[in-house]
Amino acid sequence: MDKEIVFAGNGGPRPHVIVLGSEKGGTGKSTTAMHLAIALIKMGYSVGSIDFDARQATFSRYLANRAARALVTGSALDGPIHRQVGRKDGSVDPAAQASDIAWAKEAFNELAHCDFIVVDTPGNATPLARLAHVNADTLITPLNDSLIDLDIIAELDLVNKEALGPGIYTQIVWEQNNRRVAMGVTPIDWIVMRNRLTHIDSRNKRE
Repeated sequence: MDKEIVFAGNGGPRPHVIVLGSEKGGTGKSTTAMHLAIALIKMGYSVGSIDFDARQATFSRYLANRAARALVTGSALDGPIHRQVGRKDGSVDPAAQASDIAWAKEAFNELAHCDFIVVDTPGNATPLARLAHVNADTLITPLNDSLIDLDIIAELDLVNKEALGPGIYTQIVWEQNNRRVAMGVTPIDWIVMRNRLTHIDSRNKRE
């Protein structure tokens, strides 16, 4: 278990790991990861990035398109040092998953010289997603104006508009946070970020 926390107990300077996570697709994780990585670079930091969502690979495609644009136009478009980890077939075979975890740890270690590592994750609770979360110094979860999005954070009573308890994703975050604390690593700083603000009013938005 302790070996899954890549930078625990290393001492000295280490990268700050920012993970974009949610147990739901379509919330804007990859887009936020892209904006965050480029913003940190423009602020003068050295930035690495890892895409754990190999099946969709949206973050990786963003960066590939940015690099292609820079090549065609001759523009100076900086990007992070990027790694893509995971199998596109989403194999659940134990040997395949163990291989993915080994690749992920290697990717983290290859980027250990960076100030920040920005990690994009799939919208489900894969072993890679759990590994990303247990290594998250900061976790950012984008939410749309949707009670369905909110439901993974808290189990909702929509009639009385009350939270009955933690949602399925909150339980995952809690588990990984407890693992960090048990290892003497600082707790996850979890930011839930409202995403895709609209100018049109709606009942969902108000609720």
